[in-house]
Amino acid sequence: MRPFFSQETLVEIRYRADIVDIISEYVSLKKVGKNYLALCPFHAEKTPSFTVNEEKQVFYCFGCQKGGDVITFLREMQNISFVEAASQLADRYGISVPSSFPVQEKKDEKEVFFKINEKVVHYYHQILIKRPEGEAGRKYLKKRGIGPKVWDVFKLGFAPDCWDGLVNFLSSENVPLELAKNTGLISPKKRGGFFDCFRGRIIFPIFNLNGKTIGFGGRTITGADPKYLNSADSIVYKKRFSLFGLPMTRNYIRQEGRVFVVEGYFDLLRMYQSGICAVVSPLGTALTPGHIHILKGFTSNFYIVFDADEAGDKAALRSLELFLDKGISPRVVILPPGSDPDDLIMQKGVESFFEQIEHAPLLLTHYIDKTIQEKDISIPEGKIEVLKTIMPIINRIDQPIVQDEYIRRLSEKLEVREDRIRTFRKVSYPAKPKDLPSEVDGHRPEKFLLTLMLQKPEVILAVDKARVIEDFESPFFKEIGKVVIESFRKEGKLDLINLIDKLGEEQRNFATALSFKEENFGSLIDGLKDCIHQIKRNKIRKMQANLTKKIKKAQKNRDEAEVRDLHKQKIQLILQEKDLNNNILSLLNL
Repeated sequence: MRPFFSQETLVEIRYRADIVDIISEYVSLKKVGKNYLALCPFHAEKTPSFTVNEEKQVFYCFGCQKGGDVITFLREMQNISFVEAASQLADRYGISVPSSFPVQEKKDEKEVFFKINEKVVHYYHQILIKRPEGEAGRKYLKKRGIGPKVWDVFKLGFAPDCWDGLVNFLSSENVPLELAKNTGLISPKKRGGFFDCFRGRIIFPIFNLNGKTIGFGGRTITGADPKYLNSADSIVYKKRFSLFGLPMTRNYIRQEGRVFVVEGYFDLLRMYQSGICAVVSPLGTALTPGHIHILKGFTSNFYIVFDADEAGDKAALRSLELFLDKGISPRVVILPPGSDPDDLIMQKGVESFFEQIEHAPLLLTHYIDKTIQEKDISIPEGKIEVLKTIMPIINRIDQPIVQDEYIRRLSEKLEVREDRIRTFRKVSYPAKPKDLPSEVDGHRPEKFLLTLMLQKPEVILAVDKARVIEDFESPFFKEIGKVVIESFRKEGKLDLINLIDKLGEEQRNFATALSFKEENFGSLIDGLKDCIHQIKRNKIRKMQANLTKKIKKAQKNRDEAEVRDLHKQKIQLILQEKDLNNNILSLLNL
């Protein structure tokens, strides 16, 4: 039981929340038989393996083995806690929390942040679109060629160049300034009172996927330093997981099946206004694994569009390893020297930008070419320098065929035999370690019995009576089986979404996979009997093998009494195995 939600409330949330409805906001689901299929938002794939079962209200990816219920999905997609995910669903579906519900302090604090931020968005936006003190902001945006329609879509605002405009507004709205300072919008004076942090700036509100304001960015129009000012990380705002524009552009990203990642606010606004709407921007920080993780829920086709200068090039290359670790091969849009998307479209039109898109190379290909250009490959030492730089990157690629293709290209460009490059790779940069084979690949009868229990709960009573779970060799399977039995004893039925909440992450994923697994059970009675027979026989034979080892050791030590005792135990096991079938039939009343 979770510390802040009663079991009854969680049950109501899970059954009121439509998992298909929720997941379809992040990926495009297609009905196939009784399930829905999609490209997995958690890993890169070309063939859909992400499966949603509406009846059971669970999801599972047969590619990356992630699975669970609607709360699990939100936690994974948004990188939030269990309580936050459950709270979102409760709010969305109008599920009231009982009065005995212990209030979580952080949740209350978040709501305060959201309410204050909502007031601030409205305040700055109204100044920009209609109030006299917003004229400087309006002129600036018009000069930059950004029109009022975009102001409205992104709720842009303007902070006048004064020290107490926001402070006075918040006071008039009865917002405690001591609370408001925690948002980073105002700051205390040394001699008492507060002052505005954003002054003389175009304001860019930053929203989460639920449309709530989590932070702000500000671009100076007065020449003040710094040019851009961004909210600091807070309880509601984490730069590494936040992307400017995503709530407004995510539907375009999903529809087009691609996303353009740009560096600046104005790059994004220019592209959006020009009809290139599948675009997002990090917020004053480098691209992070969290950004890529979130965007993967919408597409696996990335286009990096960073400024055409040394800093932009380095930023694009730094992101390469992050993409490869996620199984993604992004493309890079190479702009004319010294330009950015805003400049290029403003000066040469959107057609010029589309031309760059059409010729956008894969980022790794660009990296290889750039590295070769920087080295003197006319000498062996130069070729080695190239390999030292590039091979650690190629080594991060999980797909062997893709690795082979890049090694082939390197071989041609460097005029070095492929086998030499492969030898260099193995000696200098061993392959990225794979996960060790899991025990779940073995113990087939145990796996089959768990599948039978999860899909045909009517057999659980018989399995419990036969006390077969305690005979499992696999601790992993045994723990799942115990939880299934305990849940069935307590509830008198098997509820999958309640069951997986009681399991750890790996066991939850595996149990969900088994619930989706298509299995020809044939006769339930025969299948159940055969499974139990194999599991118990395997345990007996393992015990016999251990006794044989002990007998040999006792014989070596010439301990005749020990040998006789061990032989008796082995005979008993042999007799037990011979009568195993009858014992099982008796246990099952068959």
